[in-house]
Amino acid sequence: MSNPPQSEQSKAIRCELTGEVFEVGGEELDTLLRFDFPLPKLAPSERFRRKLAFRNEEKFFWRTCDETRERVYSVFAPSTAFPVVTLDFWRDKAFNPEQYAHAYDFKRLFVEQLLQLWSRVPRPAFYVKDVTNCVGIHNARKVENSFLVFNASSVKESFHCNTLWDSSHCADCHFVSASTWCYECVHCHRCKNLRWSEFCTGCEDSWFLSNCRDCTNCLFCTNLEGKSYHIRNEPVSVEEFEKAVQQLELTAQTKVEVAKEQFEAFLKAHPLPHILSDVPESTSGNYLVRCNDSLDSFECVESSNLKHCHSLIRARNCYDGIGFGERVSDSSLFVSVGGDAHDLVNCIHCFDNVSRLMYCSYCEESSDLFACVGLRGKQYCIFNMQYSKDEYIRLRDELIAHLKKREVWGRFLPSNFSGFPYNHTSASEYMPLTKVSAQMMGYRWDDSFEVLRPSQLLDVLTGQGAGELADLPNRLEDFPAERAGVDTFLCQITGRPFRITREEYNLHCRLGVALPARSFEQRHRERIGRLSPRVLRTIENESGDSFRTSFPANWRRPVVSHTQWLKSYASQVDE
Repeated sequence: MSNPPQSEQSKAIRCELTGEVFEVGGEELDTLLRFDFPLPKLAPSERFRRKLAFRNEEKFFWRTCDETRERVYSVFAPSTAFPVVTLDFWRDKAFNPEQYAHAYDFKRLFVEQLLQLWSRVPRPAFYVKDVTNCVGIHNARKVENSFLVFNASSVKESFHCNTLWDSSHCADCHFVSASTWCYECVHCHRCKNLRWSEFCTGCEDSWFLSNCRDCTNCLFCTNLEGKSYHIRNEPVSVEEFEKAVQQLELTAQTKVEVAKEQFEAFLKAHPLPHILSDVPESTSGNYLVRCNDSLDSFECVESSNLKHCHSLIRARNCYDGIGFGERVSDSSLFVSVGGDAHDLVNCIHCFDNVSRLMYCSYCEESSDLFACVGLRGKQYCIFNMQYSKDEYIRLRDELIAHLKKREVWGRFLPSNFSGFPYNHTSASEYMPLTKVSAQMMGYRWDDSFEVLRPSQLLDVLTGQGAGELADLPNRLEDFPAERAGVDTFLCQITGRPFRITREEYNLHCRLGVALPARSFEQRHRERIGRLSPRVLRTIENESGDSFRTSFPANWRRPVVSHTQWLKSYASQVDE
């Protein structure tokens, strides 16, 4: 990419939706110049909300395929405006999205014509590719023998996970990579045999860790690096460690709850740095692993030169995008794109070797498309209509100039383009709103359809209905293996029914952890609750340090500047 002209230092802008005043700094101004975008009109938090409102990560509904009339579970409720078809029909060569093509009319509004196309072209009930023996998964590629896994790539034998890649035998995890045999882990990478841990890298055979690196056989520890056989950050003998783990009796649900409370009490005396990042000097946001030059970005791994990006892996030079996406580069204003994608603008769900796409949705293996939906293996199309290369370039440039003149270019898609009402989206989990508030902000709301329970999806996997309602034994050892996948239990928090598959039971036995007494939905909600909001605030502490952090003032443990934390952390590393 060519070097952009240097911008001004910063600009203060008032969000047109909330009235909040936000600042666009010099680095972001340079990025806007590079993409030839105008100044944003929405605050970063509202831009994030808008993109989350285009994602439904784990809610399924029963509906009818609009072509085959088959009953199918889908991330799109029956009230969705556009047609929804089975994945097999959508991938069939007989399905031709070009039949919906139409020429662009410069006398009509662009967004009106784009919405017309979006409302006519069918979408798949859920999106997966190269999966084997899986049920209840979405946004997944190269997944085997897994159940309820979302935003996943290269995964085997895993259950109840969101954002998982290059991993196997994981359960109840969020944002985990290159790991095996992990349970209830959040933001952990290159880990093995890890249970109830968060923000760890390279840790093995441990329980209840937070923000540790390259530690083995540790229990109730935080902010450690390269340690073995530690309990509460203190060294112990092998015998003491094994005895302590045994005494916790973590195959019993009630004992697990006690251990969780002990861990939380321990963490309150040990601060976190204001940003969890390998390179805090060149990043802002939170949860950044091996990232450089990334501004106000969250949950990204092995990426560089990002601005306002979320949940990206191995991404480069991106602005205002949200994954799950792998190897995205030189792209902006996108949701769920990846798989060697580059030069995308305003695209939703475009994967696998896509390039130079603008205002496209559900396109694969394609390049040089403008305002297209559902195309695969195509080039030089506008509104799904085929053009020659010269015709395409001429019309594309004319369209971009047209959109700039009308102040549409560089703005993310309006909320009515989303296939989901707000209460079905990821936005409702990360940034909850009431029905009235959501509607006042321009989002749809629909509570007329019941979300499928995981136990109902399990019926699809097993081919059998639910067994009798039963009480879940407190201890793993007391659970009859033959009842796995059969008996139904009630969540101790919400009362929603759930079941435990035989594969889940075997994984719990291998890890030596109690079976969950709460439904998948409740467990997922609690994991999300352990993460900081994706809104930055400025803090000035007693020592005069000033820093921006996403941790709120009432966080569950102390937060200090990274400089201050490093002084304390370094002394532990050198012990």
